[in-house]
Amino acid sequence: MNEIPYIEHFTNAAKKHWPEETTNDPNFFLWFIAQAKAESAFDPKAVSRAGACGIMQIMPLTWREIRLYLPHLSKDILDPKDNIEAGIWYDRFCYMLITPIPHGEDRLLMAFAAYNCGPSRILRLIAEQKITTYDALEKLIPYKETVDYVRRIKKYREELETQIR
Repeated sequence: MNEIPYIEHFTNAAKKHWPEETTNDPNFFLWFIAQAKAESAFDPKAVSRAGACGIMQIMPLTWREIRLYLPHLSKDILDPKDNIEAGIWYDRFCYMLITPIPHGEDRLLMAFAAYNCGPSRILRLIAEQKITTYDALEKLIPYKETVDYVRRIKKYREELETQIR
């Protein structure tokens, strides 16, 4: 596990913003490490074609909005510690929006999809199609990039879990 960059930032931010989940599952933070690997391969200077920045690939407008909730974050979107915390906080924000779905892995995967393509798109699909599972949602997501993104997170999470056994 020591070869994972910024592991302390992931564990600290996960405990801070997902306290119940990290208490119930000491490896819960691995979801966010898997997400960061899918987003940027841990490159703190990564900038996507769309303009998303840093390890967690946060859009500048979203960064400014997150900083309203987390004013202790620096103005530097590329700061690894702050970018990781902001991304994990935003995961929680997306997760909490998906109220029709019970707490658990389906809801978490839906939150990752929302992180990638926008919460309103995912919430609309859930409401219009009366979705209850991520598998059902995945079949309706019109963005191949989002479907591939969540699949990569799941794959990387499984690989990380195997690494620590």
